[in-house]
Amino acid sequence: MAGETSQTVKLSRPVPLQDGSSITELVFREPRVIDIAKAGNPVKVDVSYDPPKIEFDDAKMLAMAALLSGQAATIIGAVRAEDWTSISWTIAGFFFGSTAAST
Repeated sequence: MAGETSQTVKLSRPVPLQDGSSITELVFREPRVIDIAKAGNPVKVDVSYDPPKIEFDDAKMLAMAALLSGQAATIIGAVRAEDWTSISWTIAGFFFGSTAAST
């Protein structure tokens, strides 16, 4: 879609593909409501804490990462843990747009 924002996560180690090539980065488009309906909301915010407590639902985050990157969940699942942390926070950033800072 025109004007759509995307974020790139460079992987600390390439993920090999079956065809012999590898992925060195993942590009995530911004989520839409249909993506949340399909994958569920992967970001949980508990505002009863100060600052608010943020938690990720890993299964929903994996499904969301696959949808937003266009890669199979098995490819996303093959990244290293440190890359998974970067991916999770990158996707979470889409849920805390500029309007969150002004409310």
